[in-house]
Amino acid sequence: EQKDSLELARLQLEEERRDKAQELAYKDAEIAEQKQRMEEMAIEFGDMLKETLDRMGAQIDLQASSWEQESGAGVAKRLEQFKIGVPTEL
Repeated sequence: EQKDSLELARLQLEEERRDKAQELAYKDAEIAEQKQRMEEMAIEFGDMLKETLDRMGAQIDLQASSWEQESGAGVAKRLEQFKIGVPTEL
């Protein structure tokens, strides 16, 4: 009777170990999947930031050239008023 009880306890222990190993493998797979998703999201976010930066740079360039075209002469006149720039009548 003790042998049967011991054998039953051993079988239960083996079954418990298999279950725990299976749970651990599932959790490891889940962790690997989450890490992969995080890496993909980081790459996507980096691309979004680069796109935004490129757009902002283009907008700044556009505004700067527009400002230079529109107010270049005006700035020279104002500087002349303060005797800072070169006279506009060259």
